[in-house]
Amino acid sequence: MPKAGQHPIQLIAPEEFERLLRACGPAGELMDHATARNRALLWLFLETGLRVSEVRTCCLEDLDRPQGTLSVRGHGAHARQVPLGPHSLPALLTYVDQYRLAQGGAPSGKSEEDHLFLTETLHPLTAMTITQLFLRLNERAGFTDKHISPSMLRDTFAVRHLQAGGDRGVLQELLGLEDPVSVKRYQRLYEQLREERPCTSQRGRRASSAGAKTKVSRGTETVLTEPPSG
Repeated sequence: MPKAGQHPIQLIAPEEFERLLRACGPAGELMDHATARNRALLWLFLETGLRVSEVRTCCLEDLDRPQGTLSVRGHGAHARQVPLGPHSLPALLTYVDQYRLAQGGAPSGKSEEDHLFLTETLHPLTAMTITQLFLRLNERAGFTDKHISPSMLRDTFAVRHLQAGGDRGVLQELLGLEDPVSVKRYQRLYEQLREERPCTSQRGRRASSAGAKTKVSRGTETVLTEPPSG
């Protein structure tokens, strides 16, 4: 059980993330500003584990194209370089090059025009804007028994990092955490899922031989073993 003040770790399945992507709208030639921005946001949350407060304050100059990284200012005074993933980088570049830069800056003409993510009215995204965005995407995706949030994408990123053999210290740095307690929670969940995996795999093989399909889950915590397709 999580301690007081800690949210329970919740992970999303690949098909759930696919549903969120489809809820953004059509990709390709039919994609508009909102669709490109929302797809970039989803991939960014999933493949970096950034907080809402960090994403909404990112500026255009924080994007390092040659290195494929994003400079993020977290809770501390110093910035950290966060590597972008194989889906978040192209999604972000598509949004920036085809829509964000084409729109210019905010109406005020002040420093806020440099923000990476803008609304359709050219204002920087706020925490409330992102919350409302996820509410709309969840509704469009048809989720009724759960609400997928940025914190769930952050949790999923953390567990996936450990599943891929990633180091706990590196994960702590990527997440911008000063206290390793949260990383230890992710480690415990990862170990529990790993212990349960052999039993689940054996049941899955038996069910498969009988012509049935299985889904690996643990209560409200579903392990994401592979990234969804773009």
